[in-house]
Amino acid sequence: FVPHLNDFGIGSIAEIFDAEAPYTARGCIAQAWSVAEVLRCWVRTSEE
Repeated sequence: FVPHLNDFGIGSIAEIFDAEAPYTARGCIAQAWSVAEVLRCWVRTSEE
């Protein structure tokens, strides 16, 4: 996942990923709801 942040739309997250390894990114290279969901999960897990 970390390499994806550096390779595509730096600091952003693709729209979708394949469900199986190697989890290839698909769709647009920068999707707001993908970024929002990762941030939501990060905040939620850091509170525990």
